[in-house]
Amino acid sequence: MVTLCGVRHLPKMDGMFGKCDPYAVLQWEGAEYRTETVKNTYDADWDQGTFAIDVDDVSRGTRSDLIVEVWDWDAASKDDLIGSLKVPAARVSQLFAGALGSGGTEVMAVMNDGKAVVGHDKGRCEVTLRVKVCEAPRAFPTMLPSEGARGARRLLLTVKGVRHLPRMDGMFGKCDPFLTMQFDGVEHKTEVVKNSYEADFDETFALDVDDVSAMVRCDCLFTVWDWDMASQNMASQNDEVGVFKIPAGRMVELFQAPLGATGEETMIVQKDGKAVVGHDKQVCQVQLQARLGEVPRAFPTVELSEEEVSGPRRLVWTLDSVKSLPKMDGMWGKCDPFAVLHFEGIKYETAVKKSTYDCEWNESFSLEVGDASKAIRSDCRIVIMDWDAASKNQEIGSCKISAVRMTEMFRGKIGSAGTQVFTVLKAGKPVVGHDKQICEVRMNVTVCEVPKPFAHIEGAEGVTGPRRIEMTLKRCMHLPKKDGFGSKCDPYAIVMFEGQEFKTDIKRNTYDADWDEQFNLDVAAAEKSLMTDLMVQVFDYDMITKNDPIGVLTISATRMEELFRAELQSEGDESFAIISNGDPVVGHSGQQTVVNLRVRIIECPIAFDEEEKKEEKEEEKPQVDPEAKREARKKRIAKARALVREKEQEQKKSWWDEHPPTVIADKRGPVVASDNSFHPDMEVVKPEKGMRVEEVSVARSGVAG
Repeated sequence: MVTLCGVRHLPKMDGMFGKCDPYAVLQWEGAEYRTETVKNTYDADWDQGTFAIDVDDVSRGTRSDLIVEVWDWDAASKDDLIGSLKVPAARVSQLFAGALGSGGTEVMAVMNDGKAVVGHDKGRCEVTLRVKVCEAPRAFPTMLPSEGARGARRLLLTVKGVRHLPRMDGMFGKCDPFLTMQFDGVEHKTEVVKNSYEADFDETFALDVDDVSAMVRCDCLFTVWDWDMASQNMASQNDEVGVFKIPAGRMVELFQAPLGATGEETMIVQKDGKAVVGHDKQVCQVQLQARLGEVPRAFPTVELSEEEVSGPRRLVWTLDSVKSLPKMDGMWGKCDPFAVLHFEGIKYETAVKKSTYDCEWNESFSLEVGDASKAIRSDCRIVIMDWDAASKNQEIGSCKISAVRMTEMFRGKIGSAGTQVFTVLKAGKPVVGHDKQICEVRMNVTVCEVPKPFAHIEGAEGVTGPRRIEMTLKRCMHLPKKDGFGSKCDPYAIVMFEGQEFKTDIKRNTYDADWDEQFNLDVAAAEKSLMTDLMVQVFDYDMITKNDPIGVLTISATRMEELFRAELQSEGDESFAIISNGDPVVGHSGQQTVVNLRVRIIECPIAFDEEEKKEEKEEEKPQVDPEAKREARKKRIAKARALVREKEQEQKKSWWDEHPPTVIADKRGPVVASDNSFHPDMEVVKPEKGMRVEEVSVARSGVAG
């Protein structure tokens, strides 16, 4: 606390018959604090000269000097500067580091142009300063933090009103104040009070945190505005009157206060580091009230599972109905509502209901997570919109379920369900419908397991042998934008299974690719276990650079085994979300990117293992005695030789002399003629791998055998 006690030995400033009308201005970190003016005196004592200057962290000190200027007030002309004094920043830092409650008084000379100011009595002009080190007052001092506070909390902040507003609307106008409050990325707004210097709002806003044991990382910022009519339809903007804030550190303490704790506080509105002075020369102030309570749990009937939960989980979310909608479509129209559910970057939209104030959608959406043991990172937000044919759709309001509660529900008991009615909010306040009732939306939720792919296809017992799945990769929808400005996506897919890869065609410049390409997935023995999952990877083709992966769909090896063992002619058609880095891929439209597959189980029409087939054929042949086989062979050779001799006797001229055949011979033994004729002295055999062969001519006559 700095007190400007008074000034002594002032010079004569107001002509022959006047003395001096002194006041002082204290300057600190861009802010200015002014004392009252004492008229017609050479020695002034200021009754309103005590000012509070604060630092956030004493250990860091300050870089600002403390400056006191002494002025002479003039009614008709500009005020005259008498002189000033300065306390250096280093000394101010030392004063802040002093013990709480310590203080002192100092008389300091007033300087002007580097010289001491000389008073009317030839004495040195001096200002008396008194300082005292105090603890900076906290907002809502009655709300103190409690030990061991945990869990979700709700801080209800009520903006009671604003006082001592400045003139903002020209010569004949006053001020049209309203106030905004920003916390954790959400802005809350009061109503506008027209043409007033003192406005009563009495509006309450709820600020929620998921866990009070975690640090709040943002301040709570309040801004006082003057509403301007032109700003609603023209480029001009509302005028800022001033701001004030509750630091993040103090917000943590408020959220950690005991449940039911309350407090009141008057906050000074500042602008450019200085207190805003109202039309009546008083400091502009805002009155606040605070009360701490619990956050009501969404869907309280959905309880946590007693066992540890992991793996994929699904919430079936039903947007049932909305009632008491406001009038949105001019004089003759009502409202054309539809709802948009936002979760983990994905949007789900209901149908539009035309010209109504109360509507039923009864539409369900499946929200899935890959691993329920991991915490959800974002809130689930439901936005109620009014559809417009010619202009942009308008937001009516919204409600949300916190990420912490979403995590709890994904870990709920399978089959547990809940129904709840939520108030639709806009700018932190309930939306009031055409009938003056609060607008509300009704929703249902059920905790489910994620069904197996093609769940209606069941595996059969005792299935063996080769099987085939005819898999048709039909389409991929809601693809993300990948190719920069003016382009879309050039998707293609690769199906990988048991070491095989199948690739689709590339579809150019599209967000919805229709491939309709069929691939055959075969196994030699359906009774055997598979080693790998089925993977469908979707890529964006790039002509110059490396193709970009978009996401992947995986069907486990266990489920593929069940499909291969299903009844023949079983078939199914299903759409699957593709995943990238553990999260669903979000398309250009905000919807989930999905791949549509069709499967059909049939018999495999080809042999898988040629060796096994040969063995089976050999087993099917009748067994022949090896000794009898050799005897039959000798008889065939003898018969062939006899025929050759008979022909030689009949022919006068050797046929072989005119037509020498070419044979392939092994130098170590057997030969075979290129025309398949027999040589009488050699055994005809099939050349085997590893033989050394050469072409030779054998002169003989004979008959091709």
